Amino acid sequence: MAKSAAVAVRSTISKYTSIGELEKTDKGPIFVLNNLKGEYKGMIVVPVARRNGNGHDVIRIPPTFIPVDLTQQVGKVQLLESTEFRQTVSKGLIRLVTREYAEQILAQEDAQVEAQNVADNMSRAKTMVESSLLNDGKKRGVAAMVNDLDDPDAVIDSNGKIDKEKVPPSSKIKLFVDKALAQHNNQPEIIAGLKNLAPLKRVDIRHALKSFNTFPRVKTYLDAELAKAIKKAKAAKA
Repeated sequence: MAKSAAVAVRSTISKYTSIGELEKTDKGPIFVLNNLKGEYKGMIVVPVARRNGNGHDVIRIPPTFIPVDLTQQVGKVQLLESTEFRQTVSKGLIRLVTREYAEQILAQEDAQVEAQNVADNMSRAKTMVESSLLNDGKKRGVAAMVNDLDDPDAVIDSNGKIDKEKVPPSSKIKLFVDKALAQHNNQPEIIAGLKNLAPLKRVDIRHALKSFNTFPRVKTYLDAELAKAIKKAKAAKA
């Protein structure tokens, strides 16, 4: 299906674009293709910092052959200012495509059917995640959810030193875990998502290990990441 849609696009249409090109205007869509292949193919979840500095929004790029307009999820400027979004592009997890190419693809019948399927799946996933977060909020309290700390340096003991035992995992990793579990992501999808969030702090890796302890492949990946993080920290102290 993917090939039939792509072949029909006129060769005179440029397929790919760049962040530099997109930065030339604050308006317009940002179309992307999910570029995960093989066993890692799956949903890409990217936290995008809000422009007011108050938390993150999340964009989702489903595993589909059709281009997805991310400005339907967050604003264009917010996306282009996001370090996480830029890293997702630079790591090759997604490809930026031109508006002309995307519109040619999306005008075709098989792409329109796929677009409806994607929209339905995204809607179901969003409902599941919101339900999960609502239940979490009832258990921990709304204030606890709003005030989750991203910066370990903010956890200070009575002597003015960092209390490492009380450092919470970042809201970034907690949000990722909540969504991955709510969406019933498979192990390759979870690993791909974790790679997209890298580098992770040790406290975040440990939180993910605890959350995904029934996922053997994910656990193997996280064990290796934790070992590398510990080795790096020891080398920095030497």
